[in-house]
Amino acid sequence: MSRELIGDINRCMRNIDVIDTRMATANFIFDKDFLGFQGHFENNPVLPGVCKILSAVEVIKKWKGKDDLELKEIKLAKFFRPITCDEELIFKCLENENLENFSVKVSIAKEEEKVAELKLIF
Repeated sequence: MSRELIGDINRCMRNIDVIDTRMATANFIFDKDFLGFQGHFENNPVLPGVCKILSAVEVIKKWKGKDDLELKEIKLAKFFRPITCDEELIFKCLENENLENFSVKVSIAKEEEKVAELKLIF
């Protein structure tokens, strides 16, 4: 994984709000200079799905205070509409207590519109 890409994801994270041990939210604005937009697509930037996943992982690492947290499986990745530059996104992360592994459901929204849903296993 490119450290430069991860650094740029963290640059675009505006804040993180830890609600409790089971929930956290974070806001992102990926500007036109965001590394993930390079080559995806010229004159019509679209945020790649992998960047949404990596952003969620960065939120979860900060929330849990574990820089070495490793993503083991992407159980679900649904993308409802494309994201372009300068849209403010809200990542809502909710820990699932019922599984053996540490898992998190992530909802990504622009205002009230859900734009993606992820289920990640660590």
